[in-house]
Amino acid sequence: MELWIELEPSFSLEELVGEARRSLGCADYVDLPDQPLGVKFSSPIAAAAVSARLGSHRVVPHVRTVDVQLHTLKSIVKTLIGVGIRRVVLLRGDPIGSVAGGVPPEAALMAVERYRARYSLKAGLIISLRKGLQRIRERLSAGPDFALVLNLSRDNIGVLREASGMTPREGFIVYLVVATEKSLQAMSGKITTLTLTPGEALNLALKASELPGVSGFLISSPRDPEARLKLCEELREHL
Repeated sequence: MELWIELEPSFSLEELVGEARRSLGCADYVDLPDQPLGVKFSSPIAAAAVSARLGSHRVVPHVRTVDVQLHTLKSIVKTLIGVGIRRVVLLRGDPIGSVAGGVPPEAALMAVERYRARYSLKAGLIISLRKGLQRIRERLSAGPDFALVLNLSRDNIGVLREASGMTPREGFIVYLVVATEKSLQAMSGKITTLTLTPGEALNLALKASELPGVSGFLISSPRDPEARLKLCEELREHL
C-alpha cells in the first residue's frame, strides 16, 4: 500500500527540499499541488527543483490544464520527465484571473500518451465521489494510470466499491485531508474537500484499504506537517 504526503507551498527551496526529505522518511512519494488554497505556486517548477535536488523520482507534481494549451502542457510534462519525474497528476484547476480556455484533463491525458509509452510516465486524473458514479466512470474511461479520489466518507464508500470495476492500472490513491487545530485556520473558507479528524482519517483508511483497487493514500493537513507525518506513521504500522 503506497503512502503519499502532500507538501504545502514554500518559496524557500531549502525549506521545501527539507520537508520533502523528512516526509520521504515515511512516505513513498511527496505530492505537490498547484495553486493550493489560492496560493500562487507552480507545482511543476517546484517539483522539478525538488526532484533535481533530491536526485529522486519520488515527487509527484500536479499539472493544471485550465489555462494552458496542449503544446505548452506537453513541454511542461516532457521537462518534468527530463529531471527524473515519472508520475504526474493532470487536473483542471481554477483559472487564474480572467484567463479562460485550456483543455480538459482527459484531453491532456491523451496528449501525453506518447510520453507514457516511451518514458514509462504514469499520468493520473482526479475523481470526486461527490460527482456520482456515472461521471466517475466517464473520467476513468479516459484510461489514467491512477486516480486520486477526493471526498471519500463512510457514507459514500460504496460508490468507490462500485467504481472498482474500472480501477486504473496503478489503482486508486485516496485523498485524506486531515483537519487539526493548526490546519483549520489555514483551510477556513478556502477548501471544499471533505475534511477528517486524525482518528476519522485513520479509521476510514483502514476500511478503504480493504476495497478492491485501492492502492494507497495521500495525506494532507495544511500548516500541520506533524499531523501528516503522524498519520503516515500510523498507517505504516496498521496497513
